[in-house]
Amino acid sequence: MAGFTLGLAGSAEAAEGVDQLGKCSSASEVVSLDDGSTVALGTTDDCGATARPRERVLLKLTQAGGLDTSFGNGGIATLPDVTGPNVVDLLVQSDGKLMLVTDSKVARFKVDGSLDRDYGVDGMIPVGLTGADSLGVDATATSIDDQGRLLVAGTASEDRMEQPVIRRFLDDGTPDPSFGTGGMVRTDLFFGDPLIGKSILVKGVGASADGSVFVSGRIDNRQKAPYTFLPGGGPGLIRYSPAGDFDTTYGTDGFGVFAGSDHPDIKATRIDDSGTATIASQSSQYSYGCYDLRLYRFDAGGSVSTGPSGYMTCGPNATEIVGNGAAIASSSAYGGHGYPTPPPYEFELNRIGDLGNGMKPGITDTFIGFGNSSGFGLSAATDGTIVVVGSTQTECSEQKPCDNAMVIARYRGEAGGLDPAFGDQGVALLPGITCPVRTYSDGPDGSEDRNRCLGDPNLDPPEVKGRLTAPRSRAPGMVLNVKLPSYYDLFPDPNRKLTVTLPKGLVIRSRAKRCIEAAQMSRDTRTYSKFWGKHFNGPRSVTFSSGQKGFPFAMRRMSVNFGCGAFREIPRKLHGRKLKVRVRAWGYSDLYGVKNSEATVALKVPRGR
Repeated sequence: MAGFTLGLAGSAEAAEGVDQLGKCSSASEVVSLDDGSTVALGTTDDCGATARPRERVLLKLTQAGGLDTSFGNGGIATLPDVTGPNVVDLLVQSDGKLMLVTDSKVARFKVDGSLDRDYGVDGMIPVGLTGADSLGVDATATSIDDQGRLLVAGTASEDRMEQPVIRRFLDDGTPDPSFGTGGMVRTDLFFGDPLIGKSILVKGVGASADGSVFVSGRIDNRQKAPYTFLPGGGPGLIRYSPAGDFDTTYGTDGFGVFAGSDHPDIKATRIDDSGTATIASQSSQYSYGCYDLRLYRFDAGGSVSTGPSGYMTCGPNATEIVGNGAAIASSSAYGGHGYPTPPPYEFELNRIGDLGNGMKPGITDTFIGFGNSSGFGLSAATDGTIVVVGSTQTECSEQKPCDNAMVIARYRGEAGGLDPAFGDQGVALLPGITCPVRTYSDGPDGSEDRNRCLGDPNLDPPEVKGRLTAPRSRAPGMVLNVKLPSYYDLFPDPNRKLTVTLPKGLVIRSRAKRCIEAAQMSRDTRTYSKFWGKHFNGPRSVTFSSGQKGFPFAMRRMSVNFGCGAFREIPRKLHGRKLKVRVRAWGYSDLYGVKNSEATVALKVPRGR
């Protein structure tokens, strides 16, 4: 496929280590190795600021969370020109070699991060799935069986019906001739019936110890002419013999299905050596604004029973079946169907059921960077820890969106708290940033709060400029231009406040309160059009609030206008003096409590009449 060329930046002048990463970096897949190290797959570029293309990278971290310099170039292997294919999964073989599977290609890497050029052609093979019409089929599922053979599977459209296609490859990347026809199996689930049959939307593939191949997906009863769905569908499995023959003894006539399930979207599949299986499926309906997850267990004969269930968030997520439960990487973003959650969003690890690693069910939210963080991939390690990878916003400005850094976080213990032995208090950030990080858990016993980088308990002071209007009249006013602190985004609406405290010479007239207002600049129109609410604390103090929904697309610039002759006449004895106005930017969050900073601006009252 054009645009899929893998190679390493290996020249003497090439950047090393974290210097290879651009300002916009994110990790999406991760595998945990037996020695405690971690390999993550991510993307990086310069946020469009330069002509640098978006690149994929592999990075390896030691057990302690630092870059492993024996891997790639200082711990990072750059994989240029791979923006086209969609990643299906990152796999690790028993010998430590890595396999990157996309929808159309497979690439294998040695333990040092270099391409394994003994695999396929120069380290790569085409997925090569095709339908009955010989058209290409995208891979949507992959795994490695106990004999080291790679399985890939996808969904072919046969006469408008979804049918499974599977390929099996030997260790050298050649198709396995003992499986199906030339290493590929394609099944018409109508089995020659011109009207009634089944379809499957392939979501998972795996194998038991005896080589039997299982395919998971949403299985539906279908009818042709007219094309329609019939009752009795749901999440399920089909099974093939080691040679690729469809096994009609599995379940009912070859189909193990939980019929009528309201959780049809399969997010994860695990096939055990014994032939038992577990699938984790997402609900089709919202629950409190988002989805929930349920586990289904299949015995070796295909009979199905329900397992534990639990709540999921609405954000992008990755699910892995762990023990007798499931772990989910996501963000704390809700939303949809009238249940929005304002930013900042938090990095989230959700646990459902008995994971078998000592972690109890619950949620650990980790506040990272400037917020708006999300986990996109996870891996459960043999030592009982869980590694979650994703991204977080970093430096922001009023002229462009926030940059992003990769996040690799490791959790452990009964409450699923951050592992302090990994990275910086449980988190590795690439590129490194100066940021606050804090975690808490609403699972059993909670988890220890950890806060770093926000050394000063207060925000940076706001920048304030101002002037008095008609200062020697009987009804003077005032205009303030305020630039809010950069850390102000730490506080969710409606907890962003701005308090203006006046000196003794300035007293608010009751009739003028309606003309006192604060407005935030719109990022779109560059006008002060986002008006805050107000509350008067007395004749010389007013507090403005961003409101329940806030203005997520507004800039940090504000205009505070005391119009309509807001003040009583300034005493003549103050003419020629400067009046000091205090402006306090403050906010509240569950993570940090009340944080505030203030600035003083001196406004001169001219002499004379």
